[in-house]
Amino acid sequence: MRIKRGRAWWLVGVVVLVGAAAMRGGDTAVAQSGTSLHGRVRIQMPDGTSQYAQDAVVWLSGAAGPQADASASGPASSSKPSAISHPKMSSEGKRFLPHVVAVQAGETVDFPNVDRIFHNAFSVSPGNQFDLGLYRKGASKSHTFATPGVVHVYCNIHQDMAGYVLVLPSARAVVTGADGGFRFTDVKPGRQNMKVWHPMSGEIEVAIDLQAGVTRQWDVELDATRFRRVVHKNKYGKEYPPVRKDADRY
Repeated sequence: MRIKRGRAWWLVGVVVLVGAAAMRGGDTAVAQSGTSLHGRVRIQMPDGTSQYAQDAVVWLSGAAGPQADASASGPASSSKPSAISHPKMSSEGKRFLPHVVAVQAGETVDFPNVDRIFHNAFSVSPGNQFDLGLYRKGASKSHTFATPGVVHVYCNIHQDMAGYVLVLPSARAVVTGADGGFRFTDVKPGRQNMKVWHPMSGEIEVAIDLQAGVTRQWDVELDATRFRRVVHKNKYGKEYPPVRKDADRY
């Protein structure tokens, strides 16, 4: 699958820093039938600085259900929260938290409102359009994402609120924390295609050879130096009205 972020795809550059290391001493043993892959993602920012890439999504395309975690850091909509535990993207402090959620096609995401004001989460991304309508503090609505791709999530009331749901065909994925770290364990040995996506850089793909019983480190650096923020419209395709003094009522 090739995931593109509008016209930003051609802006993506990548420098891949490669390292490999066998486990030694007191390191946790890796099952001989599988292997472990870990690393960190860095990103070159528009101002030229480099930092660890928080909210990058890392996944192994075609991997048979590997365990995954952020290593060092850890089609219908419903007006009722489900009893099943789903990934969440909360409206909190006039932000979507977490900023990025990665799910498999067919998976449901809950959108609780924890603010004291109203919110209206929506998306016009092709194949995953939804509009959860206006809802108050304590309420939660949900949407099932059917089509692989990048879903831009906005609030119809607060223009500065923006989040992303990355819908993947089947692969297990990890969203990096503040340290940019990721880890996959019990991965089938052989050649694996690792993909990395970030809202500011787009997607890159690298092929990695994994050996049984060996821990592989693979660090990635993304290029977002040409990223420019695009002002979006509301769910009706119109400009947002000017912010009023009583905006916090909503």
